[in-house]
Amino acid sequence: MNNLQKVLLNYTEVQELYRNSVFRQTEIPVEYAVSLAMPTKKLGIPGYAYFASPALRVPGQPTQQDPPNRWWIVDAHGGQLLIFAQWKVMPFATDVNWTPVQLPPISATIDEMRQVLSDVESIMNKLIPDFFADEPGDPNTRNTLAQTLAEYLPKPLIPQYRTLAPDFFTWLEAEAF
Repeated sequence: MNNLQKVLLNYTEVQELYRNSVFRQTEIPVEYAVSLAMPTKKLGIPGYAYFASPALRVPGQPTQQDPPNRWWIVDAHGGQLLIFAQWKVMPFATDVNWTPVQLPPISATIDEMRQVLSDVESIMNKLIPDFFADEPGDPNTRNTLAQTLAEYLPKPLIPQYRTLAPDFFTWLEAEAF
Protein backbone atom coordinates (compact mmCIF):
# COMPACT_ATOMS: atom_id res chain seq x y z
CA MET A 1 0.00 0.00 0.00
CA ASN A 2 1.47 3.37 -0.97
CA ASN A 3 1.24 6.59 1.04
CA LEU A 4 -1.69 7.89 -1.03
CA GLN A 5 -3.79 4.88 -0.06
CA LYS A 6 -2.94 5.26 3.64
CA VAL A 7 -4.27 8.80 3.98
CA LEU A 8 -7.44 8.64 1.89
CA LEU A 9 -10.81 8.51 3.56
CA ASN A 10 -12.58 5.42 2.36
CA TYR A 11 -15.99 5.54 0.77
CA THR A 12 -17.87 4.51 3.90
CA GLU A 13 -16.14 7.22 5.96
CA VAL A 14 -17.02 9.95 3.45
CA GLN A 15 -20.64 8.82 3.16
CA GLU A 16 -20.98 8.82 6.96
CA LEU A 17 -19.18 12.15 7.36
CA TYR A 18 -21.62 13.95 5.06
CA ARG A 19 -24.79 12.00 5.83
CA ASN A 20 -25.55 14.04 8.97
CA SER A 21 -23.17 16.96 8.58
CA VAL A 22 -24.01 20.56 9.43
CA PHE A 23 -23.30 21.35 5.77
CA ARG A 24 -25.98 18.92 4.63
CA GLN A 25 -28.45 20.23 7.21
CA THR A 26 -27.95 23.89 6.28
CA GLU A 27 -27.27 23.83 2.53
CA ILE A 28 -29.44 20.96 1.28
CA PRO A 29 -33.20 21.30 1.85
CA VAL A 30 -34.77 18.28 3.51
CA GLU A 31 -37.03 17.58 0.52
CA TYR A 32 -34.03 17.17 -1.79
CA ALA A 33 -32.61 13.86 -2.95
CA VAL A 34 -28.85 13.57 -2.52
CA SER A 35 -26.72 11.39 -4.75
CA LEU A 36 -24.26 8.80 -3.64
CA ALA A 37 -20.71 10.12 -3.44
CA MET A 38 -18.76 9.47 -6.63
CA PRO A 39 -14.97 9.45 -6.65
CA THR A 40 -13.41 11.93 -9.04
CA LYS A 41 -10.21 13.76 -9.80
CA LYS A 42 -12.18 16.51 -11.57
CA LEU A 43 -10.41 19.22 -9.54
CA GLY A 44 -6.97 17.65 -10.04
CA ILE A 45 -6.93 15.95 -6.64
CA PRO A 46 -8.82 12.96 -5.20
CA GLY A 47 -12.30 13.92 -4.14
CA TYR A 48 -15.85 12.71 -3.74
CA ALA A 49 -18.57 14.49 -5.71
CA TYR A 50 -22.27 14.74 -4.93
CA PHE A 51 -25.32 16.39 -6.45
CA ALA A 52 -28.68 17.27 -4.94
CA SER A 53 -32.04 17.67 -6.62
CA PRO A 54 -35.50 18.74 -5.55
CA ALA A 55 -37.69 15.65 -5.21
CA LEU A 56 -41.42 15.35 -4.80
CA ARG A 57 -42.41 12.28 -2.81
CA VAL A 58 -46.13 11.52 -2.52
CA PRO A 59 -47.23 8.27 -0.86
CA GLY A 60 -48.44 5.76 -3.41
CA GLN A 61 -47.03 7.72 -6.36
CA PRO A 62 -43.67 7.60 -8.16
CA THR A 63 -41.08 10.09 -6.98
CA GLN A 64 -40.62 13.06 -9.28
CA GLN A 65 -37.06 14.37 -9.28
CA ASP A 66 -35.87 17.61 -10.84
CA PRO A 67 -32.42 18.01 -12.39
CA PRO A 68 -29.57 18.70 -9.97
CA ASN A 69 -29.48 22.30 -8.80
CA ARG A 70 -26.47 22.06 -6.48
CA TRP A 71 -23.33 19.99 -6.30
CA TRP A 72 -20.16 19.70 -4.25
CA ILE A 73 -16.84 17.92 -3.97
CA VAL A 74 -15.11 17.00 -0.74
CA ASP A 75 -11.41 16.28 -0.38
CA ALA A 76 -10.69 12.56 -0.17
CA HIS A 77 -7.79 13.27 2.18
CA GLY A 78 -9.79 14.69 5.05
CA GLY A 79 -13.33 15.37 3.97
CA GLN A 80 -13.02 19.16 3.74
CA LEU A 81 -15.41 20.83 1.35
CA LEU A 82 -13.49 21.80 -1.80
CA ILE A 83 -16.32 23.30 -3.82
CA PHE A 84 -20.02 23.86 -3.38
CA ALA A 85 -22.02 25.43 -6.18
CA GLN A 86 -25.55 26.01 -7.26
CA TRP A 87 -26.14 24.79 -10.79
CA LYS A 88 -27.36 28.18 -12.03
CA VAL A 89 -24.09 29.79 -10.92
CA MET A 90 -21.62 27.02 -11.79
CA PRO A 91 -22.96 23.81 -13.35
CA PHE A 92 -20.84 20.66 -13.16
CA ALA A 93 -21.53 20.24 -16.89
CA THR A 94 -22.42 22.78 -19.55
CA ASP A 95 -23.52 20.57 -22.41
CA VAL A 96 -26.59 18.95 -20.83
CA ASN A 97 -30.24 19.87 -20.63
CA TRP A 98 -31.87 17.59 -18.09
CA THR A 99 -35.57 17.64 -17.40
CA PRO A 100 -37.54 16.39 -14.40
CA VAL A 101 -37.81 12.60 -14.29
CA GLN A 102 -40.14 10.09 -12.75
CA LEU A 103 -38.19 7.50 -10.80
CA PRO A 104 -39.18 3.88 -11.21
CA PRO A 105 -40.96 2.28 -8.27
CA ILE A 106 -38.74 0.45 -5.83
CA SER A 107 -39.69 -3.20 -5.54
CA ALA A 108 -36.96 -4.16 -3.07
CA THR A 109 -37.48 -4.12 0.67
CA ILE A 110 -35.65 -1.64 2.88
CA ASP A 111 -33.39 -4.44 4.09
CA GLU A 112 -32.59 -5.44 0.50
CA MET A 113 -31.78 -1.83 -0.42
CA ARG A 114 -29.56 -1.48 2.65
CA GLN A 115 -27.73 -4.65 1.64
CA VAL A 116 -27.13 -3.39 -1.89
CA LEU A 117 -25.88 -0.06 -0.53
CA SER A 118 -23.59 -1.95 1.85
CA ASP A 119 -22.31 -3.95 -1.13
CA VAL A 120 -21.68 -0.73 -3.10
CA GLU A 121 -19.76 0.75 -0.16
CA SER A 122 -17.71 -2.42 0.31
CA ILE A 123 -16.73 -2.63 -3.35
CA MET A 124 -16.04 1.12 -3.52
CA ASN A 125 -13.76 0.78 -0.49
CA LYS A 126 -11.76 -1.85 -2.39
CA LEU A 127 -11.56 0.00 -5.70
CA ILE A 128 -11.27 3.69 -4.94
CA PRO A 129 -7.63 3.62 -3.80
CA ASP A 130 -6.71 2.12 -7.20
CA PHE A 131 -8.72 4.78 -9.04
CA PHE A 132 -7.08 7.62 -7.12
CA ALA A 133 -3.62 6.07 -7.63
CA ASP A 134 -4.16 5.65 -11.40
CA GLU A 135 -3.90 1.87 -11.03
CA PRO A 136 -6.13 -0.47 -13.03
CA GLY A 137 -7.69 -2.28 -10.09
CA ASP A 138 -9.12 -5.75 -10.37
CA PRO A 139 -11.20 -5.99 -13.59
CA ASN A 140 -13.67 -8.43 -12.02
CA THR A 141 -14.25 -6.13 -9.06
CA ARG A 142 -14.66 -3.14 -11.38
CA ASN A 143 -17.18 -5.11 -13.43
CA THR A 144 -19.06 -6.13 -10.28
CA LEU A 145 -19.26 -2.50 -9.16
CA ALA A 146 -20.41 -1.31 -12.59
CA GLN A 147 -23.19 -3.93 -12.57
CA THR A 148 -24.17 -3.17 -8.97
CA LEU A 149 -24.38 0.57 -9.68
CA ALA A 150 -26.45 -0.09 -12.81
CA GLU A 151 -28.91 -2.08 -10.70
CA TYR A 152 -28.94 0.24 -7.66
CA LEU A 153 -29.03 3.70 -9.25
CA PRO A 154 -32.37 4.74 -10.74
CA LYS A 155 -31.96 4.48 -14.52
CA PRO A 156 -33.18 8.06 -15.21
CA LEU A 157 -30.39 9.39 -12.93
CA ILE A 158 -27.47 7.43 -14.39
CA PRO A 159 -26.65 10.19 -16.93
CA GLN A 160 -26.35 12.66 -14.05
CA TYR A 161 -23.97 10.36 -12.15
CA ARG A 162 -21.90 9.72 -15.28
CA THR A 163 -21.65 13.47 -15.94
CA LEU A 164 -20.76 14.24 -12.32
CA ALA A 165 -17.77 11.85 -12.33
CA PRO A 166 -16.94 10.96 -15.93
CA ASP A 167 -13.35 10.11 -15.06
CA PHE A 168 -14.47 7.48 -12.56
CA PHE A 169 -16.96 5.85 -14.93
CA THR A 170 -14.39 5.80 -17.75
CA TRP A 171 -11.91 4.07 -15.42
CA LEU A 172 -14.56 1.72 -14.04
CA GLU A 173 -15.62 0.53 -17.50
CA ALA A 174 -12.16 0.39 -19.09
CA GLU A 175 -11.37 -2.95 -20.72
CA ALA A 176 -7.69 -3.06 -19.82
CA PHE A 177 -4.87 -0.69 -18.97
